[in-house]
Amino acid sequence: MKAKEHLAKRILRSISVRVTVIVFISSIFSYIHFYSTIKKGSIQTLDKYVNERTQLESFLFTQAEENHIYLKSLITNFLESNKNIQENSLAFNNFFEQKEDKTYRNKIGFDGTKMAGVFIPPEYPLDKTRKGLVVYLKKLAEATGPIFRSNFQDTYFTTPDNIMVIYWPEVPNWTLEMASDFQMTDEEYVWIADKLHNPQRKMVWTGLFYDKVGKTWMTSAETPVYKNDKHVLTIGHDVMLSELLDRAQNESLPGAYNIIFREDGRLIVHPQKIEELKKSGGYFDINKSGDEDLKNIKAAILNAPKGQKVIESESGNELLAFGKIKGPGWYFVTVYPKALITSTALKSIIFVIILAFLSLVLEVILLWFVIKNEISDPIKSLLNAAERMKGGEFNTVVEVNREDELGSFATTFNSMAKAILERDQEIHTYAESLEKKVLERTKELDRQKCLAIESAKMASLGEMAGGIAHEINNPLTILSGSIALIDKSVKNNSLSEDKISMISNTINSTIQRIESIISGLRTFARSGEQDNFQEESANQIVLETLALCRHKLKMLNIDLQFDYREEKDVLFECQRVQISQVLLNLVSNAADSIKENSNKKWVKISLLDQEDKFQLRVEDSGAGIPLKVQEKMFQPFFTTKDFGSGTGLGLSISSGIMKHHSGQLFVDNDLKHTCIVMEFSKNVNLKQVS
Repeated sequence: MKAKEHLAKRILRSISVRVTVIVFISSIFSYIHFYSTIKKGSIQTLDKYVNERTQLESFLFTQAEENHIYLKSLITNFLESNKNIQENSLAFNNFFEQKEDKTYRNKIGFDGTKMAGVFIPPEYPLDKTRKGLVVYLKKLAEATGPIFRSNFQDTYFTTPDNIMVIYWPEVPNWTLEMASDFQMTDEEYVWIADKLHNPQRKMVWTGLFYDKVGKTWMTSAETPVYKNDKHVLTIGHDVMLSELLDRAQNESLPGAYNIIFREDGRLIVHPQKIEELKKSGGYFDINKSGDEDLKNIKAAILNAPKGQKVIESESGNELLAFGKIKGPGWYFVTVYPKALITSTALKSIIFVIILAFLSLVLEVILLWFVIKNEISDPIKSLLNAAERMKGGEFNTVVEVNREDELGSFATTFNSMAKAILERDQEIHTYAESLEKKVLERTKELDRQKCLAIESAKMASLGEMAGGIAHEINNPLTILSGSIALIDKSVKNNSLSEDKISMISNTINSTIQRIESIISGLRTFARSGEQDNFQEESANQIVLETLALCRHKLKMLNIDLQFDYREEKDVLFECQRVQISQVLLNLVSNAADSIKENSNKKWVKISLLDQEDKFQLRVEDSGAGIPLKVQEKMFQPFFTTKDFGSGTGLGLSISSGIMKHHSGQLFVDNDLKHTCIVMEFSKNVNLKQVS
């Protein structure tokens, strides 16, 4: 007699083989699709990224060009007026004196933080024309330098015969400390604009160089000024490149890196060539470097098809995304290894395969239990019952020719049909009754749930609606008034350029205020539970955050203090952006609270490391916060600032972020001055908590 094959085993084996084949074939096509999709998305991301970065880096350079156009027009007008030259020459001896080394420099009492420094080399023939020009350039530097300082460290003028006039508050004694035999004409920031190197007489940019006196990396914008075909002087701006270099080296797409180079092969930035750039003083020539990869990158970009901003490298191993920085015309390049695309595609397909096989295993297991419980075991039980019924309880016998369990089940079906039918009717009736009760209870629970949700929503809106309406309604009133002023000015034909600028500034600042309120509200509403917690350096977060607000505090004459020492650093798990947001908000609040003080103003950041916790403390020169204000300062929309200066959401959001980090935000009332503390616990694994 032929042995019976269990139905469950046959079904499971057949399903497993077919699904395995399907998974293998679909994985191949999935990989091809994933790779193509990821590559396309990477190219779009690179194109957008490079466009945004080149626009960001171009701002200062285009601003310098506009400044030089303005300065050149003023100087040209001065050179054409002999009367102005004579008047200025009379004041020469009031500002300058001849030193022991025969050079002319500023007189004793010169304050380089407010005045322009002057250097005139020894034995220089000074007539009325030259004296008048030097005095005028000094006045011009002092008049325009403070205006340009929002974006540029210094404003200066050089002449082909080695005269320097410079406004540079950060290095106030630049001209006083220059050696008497210092030849500026040997420096790139001077000779690059002369007739030999700049016959077109246009604005030119130097490459990367290290200023020995200022002790910083920079590039210079130089515009020559001619009179009667004679090169009279050169207008100069120094653009500090520390932020550009830091962004290019540290702010890149994951797995990629950025480089910047000049069209002639002068390397500006390369994260792997930092030491070589330092040793060469910034004069690193790609063409002479011997680095074939770097040469190939440069050649590929210079020979790229017109209009195409993302290309493949010569080796085919990288994607090169590039754009030109306006002004110096430098190439900003992001090198993106294609291995990242392959790796991402492989990870995706491996995940799909693993998930498919896990699903298959789980499906087989579940199917086994279903078949065993729902078919095999019931059939065996019914078969035993049929055997008993054949012993005398029932006389009905049904013969069915099958060699599996279902065939055996069929042989007893007729004798059990009536009993099964009756039992089935009873069960069906009971099931309908039970199902009806379950449906009724489910509907009631759903209704209660909806009511609870709506109640929560209404409570939340009730808390915030008044504050939001007040905060947004006033800026809208300002916008309405500005529009009415424009209409009135147009009708009266009195819409001047200054008035347009004033109204435009009002509208822009008001729109920014509305955007700030909306952005703050979104942040306040965000839970942050999806963010990843990573181990971060407290020192690094402070330094990066202070870089965002340092300029603001400088403009307010506020001394910003942070005792940075590596040995005092603390590593802790956090959501970096959110902690930076809290710190930035506290520093900004501190600055706003003391900016009108007449005494010395300062903001101090300190890190206090204790055994089971550590603190980031923001202290300012203020006299403390009243207790009544402290009771409300962490509530949404509460603010003590004047209208237009705050949304009232900052401290509320900050407090929420600290709680999300198992920490707290509080005021230290034991100090003489105002101090707000960010306190973190060291004993909480935030990666698991999140």
